[in-house]
Amino acid sequence: MAKILEATPILPTRIERGPHEGYLSALLRSLSELLGRVIERLNGVAPKDGSEAFTGPLPLMEYTVATRPTASSYEGTLIYVSDGGAGAVFQGSDGTSWVNLG
Repeated sequence: MAKILEATPILPTRIERGPHEGYLSALLRSLSELLGRVIERLNGVAPKDGSEAFTGPLPLMEYTVATRPTASSYEGTLIYVSDGGAGAVFQGSDGTSWVNLG
């Protein structure tokens, strides 16, 4: 069953005093904001309890043929290949290579 992600990520609240204190505090603030935006986007399209339909199209990562990641690292995933040509813009990894899906 899918779990709704918490809107506010739990990050450390205390930074040890030292020369990097300001940098670490700013980094934590930035990461907290970034994680919050990512969670909002995920919750916007993902089913709330695993039984509902998606509320919008599921975006695929976009690559060119030259920039596709290694297929063995992404077995079972789908990508959009912008310069894939007819029948090759949607591809899936079978764990060995990228297979044209349409």
